[in-house]
Amino acid sequence: MSSSWWKQSEWEPSSSWRWHSQSSWDEQDQPWAATTKPAVPENVPAPKPKLSDHFQSDDKFFDRQPVGKGSHQLFRHVQPTEWSRKNSLAGRPVEDIRAWELSHRGLSEFSFRLLSEGRYQGIVWTRSTSEAVFLTQLLKRMREVGVDIDEVARTFHTDSPPDKHKDASKFMGKMCESIVDDLKKRAPIVDSTASEELARAKAKLAQAGLTLTPTKRSAEDEPENAPLRAKPKAKAKQELGQSRPSSLDAQTLLQFPPARILDSRPVGPKDEQVEEWLQTFKSKPDFKGQFANLKKHVLAVQKIFESGIPKATITAAAVKFGLDDKIASRLTIRNLSTTIAVAQFTAA
Repeated sequence: MSSSWWKQSEWEPSSSWRWHSQSSWDEQDQPWAATTKPAVPENVPAPKPKLSDHFQSDDKFFDRQPVGKGSHQLFRHVQPTEWSRKNSLAGRPVEDIRAWELSHRGLSEFSFRLLSEGRYQGIVWTRSTSEAVFLTQLLKRMREVGVDIDEVARTFHTDSPPDKHKDASKFMGKMCESIVDDLKKRAPIVDSTASEELARAKAKLAQAGLTLTPTKRSAEDEPENAPLRAKPKAKAKQELGQSRPSSLDAQTLLQFPPARILDSRPVGPKDEQVEEWLQTFKSKPDFKGQFANLKKHVLAVQKIFESGIPKATITAAAVKFGLDDKIASRLTIRNLSTTIAVAQFTAA
């Protein structure tokens, strides 16, 4: 007995479902078949940095020319500071520093995920944690609400806007100025008169037995019967000659570039926390044998800033000299004065 329904030809599976020894199913006809991706090369050597034709290089510097108000040079190796030592950067070649080492969250930073996918990522350099947090939160919020920064920037140009690729700074410039103007409106108003501050500073210095600009007395100024005075012995280190510059007054201390940018700060606003921070400088190389002079300098600066100078002015100076603004806003004028004095102290 035979019937056509059991014949093998009628039950033979189609080619798309045929089993092969090479693979579990014939993937040639399947829509989900994976496409072949090119192999990603591993351990690609990093390119060497391209130096500007304007650089003046030698064994110590990529560019020894001083640039900016602080006369900054480009060293080949990261110089030793408290911050660079703490982050294991001191002494290393500048071109070998990796992006994740400068990231606040390290590789946990979301942008590294996009970088790993080959997407464009750029670095905006900040000089304090506050700047980094501000820019991060600003950009995050703009992305969340869908702000097209290019379209917004165009609205600030009445005429044809500059090319956003060839002249990006001018393209974004007017919008940035508008944002800064809004921020300035919210900034604390500093109402102070330089002459009044200087007068108060002189009065405080006089109480401390100090003078801003001592004058030399000639022999004609001496009374005829005045006893001969012994010539004072030269001091190796002047008590308040440690400050920079020599004329110690409020305006000078607030405006003159500091001797050092603070890379450490008090852990809190309390007096004992600030004093504990100050004591750490006793063992630092730059203050070796000078801590007593530093303490005298701190006391003198504290007296100067007790003369009615607005706290906002002193706070702004402390932040400029490296103090974190969150800490600075919580410190008293006395403790703010301590941080400024440390920043301005230079051993003679």
